[in-house]
Amino acid sequence: METQNVVADLAEAMQLPAPKSTVTLNEIRAWVKREIAWLVARDHEKLKEVLYRVDVDEKFLLDALAAYPEEKVDVLTDLIISRQLQKAETKKANPQAPAVDQNEAL
Repeated sequence: METQNVVADLAEAMQLPAPKSTVTLNEIRAWVKREIAWLVARDHEKLKEVLYRVDVDEKFLLDALAAYPEEKVDVLTDLIISRQLQKAETKKANPQAPAVDQNEAL
């Protein structure tokens, strides 16, 4: 797993600059948790946008929040990171073929 790619994807989804020194999963988690805590406290609309862009499953999200209501920031952080790691593994397992230029095909 390339953590820098996961960080870059998370930064893009959260519309934040990626921390350059983040290399471990614990550092990624701390960074995401800090940002999510800020969004939970101050910007619910942007939090919804982030969850949508990261593509966190809504039912899974609601179930997890219902099971752990006191740990909202931790639950959101873990779901976001888990989803990004899932997407990274899918990309790695299914590399895309190079795009075909439609003009060359003619």
